[in-house]
Amino acid sequence: MTLKNVFCGKGKERVPAIAFRMMSFMIELKYIFLPLDARIDTFGIKEGFTVIDYGCGPGGYLK
Repeated sequence: MTLKNVFCGKGKERVPAIAFRMMSFMIELKYIFLPLDARIDTFGIKEGFTVIDYGCGPGGYLK
């Protein structure tokens, strides 16, 4: 087993579990140093707006 297979998969379409867990851990570290509420407030979202969290990841921008 190579590191490439561990982190990139073995020809699979999805991200291996260890890579997803590492990504989620890094995102959590980012939230410690850059609080999520402070960043969301800079987006200019007001009551009544429709917001879509579009992308990959654990949905960290959902309040």
